[in-house]
Amino acid sequence: MQCVRTTPENFWPRFKPAPAPEKYKHLGDCWLWTGNLKDNGYGVMYGRTSVNFKRWYTHRLAYFWTYGEIPKELEVGHICHVSICGRPEHLHLVTSEQNIHESIADGRNSKGAKHSAAQAGKMLKGEECSWARLTEQSVREIRRFHDVLGMTPTQIAARLGERRQTIARIIRREQWKHVI
Repeated sequence: MQCVRTTPENFWPRFKPAPAPEKYKHLGDCWLWTGNLKDNGYGVMYGRTSVNFKRWYTHRLAYFWTYGEIPKELEVGHICHVSICGRPEHLHLVTSEQNIHESIADGRNSKGAKHSAAQAGKMLKGEECSWARLTEQSVREIRRFHDVLGMTPTQIAARLGERRQTIARIIRREQWKHVI
């Protein structure tokens, strides 16, 4: 099997526009990554890129191909706070400390008084998240495929075009716990 080299020409079409979170609507639509996701929720490119042979987070690659080199001491942060957004206008360079501070201030970090659970009394879950790729109905269907039809996570993932790890976590109720 030949490894396809990732280039800007076959990278950018893998994003799809979607409304930014309400708080950031003034920034315009997010561009959501439709490819592979790491367990931490960030888009990732596996295999070869036209840059080098390392694995890239997609927002970092989007920043690199738009603005150039990323200094080693800096991270690429999301102004819109959507981890799978790769719209260059929504990305900026920050230190690790700034990135953590932004996540706490925006309630995306489990530490501090500004955590969304402390602010609003609950965390966003499932379809409440603007970046959710599944619906409650599809989660119920995944569990039915497993519980009733005896399908494995691998079979379900292949059928739905999702990651096997995601399907397994849904079945074990580690994700989408609120869906009965």
